[in-house]
Amino acid sequence: MIDTKEFRTDHSISGADVEHILESIKGRKTFIDYGCHLGHLSFEAAIRYDVDVIAVDNFTGTVGDPHMRATFKNYPNGFKEIFDDNMSKVQDRFIGRVEAVTSEDFWSSRALELAGKVDSMFIDSSHRPEESGEYEKLANLLKSGGLMMGHDYEDGFFLGVIKPVTELRKSGRFGEFAVKGTVFSMVVQ
Repeated sequence: MIDTKEFRTDHSISGADVEHILESIKGRKTFIDYGCHLGHLSFEAAIRYDVDVIAVDNFTGTVGDPHMRATFKNYPNGFKEIFDDNMSKVQDRFIGRVEAVTSEDFWSSRALELAGKVDSMFIDSSHRPEESGEYEKLANLLKSGGLMMGHDYEDGFFLGVIKPVTELRKSGRFGEFAVKGTVFSMVVQ
């Protein structure tokens, strides 16, 4: 049996964070894994639950991030090829479904179909302030009661995460808010 932990890199979320996220989405029907990396969270969700997972990534990494660059050097043929290969190793165990989409294709077409229909998502994409507008765009995809979670919510460390999450909380659209480890979660009212 293949364990999805083998699909993690130094840049991936921790096992404890994976368990917290998966417990939080239990019973939900749609899950966007935005910044899915090599797919371990997407795959675990589809293995455990009857959920439609949309795994979104640019599959090239964060420009200028030395940690990401170190991760990518081990994959000369690109992350999308690795993601697809990883999925082929575990998809026979899926209860749910996984659809891998590039960030570009997601925003040019798929997001339009999902507006107001998504009931859960996890964001672990770029943490750069200049790209923080994606949080607002992703929030618009959530339906009432939808759950937004994200990684690297560490006070003052990643301003590209802290600032947009703070702005969304101030907007009054979200109620319940919690932080466990480095994962934030909030629910659309």
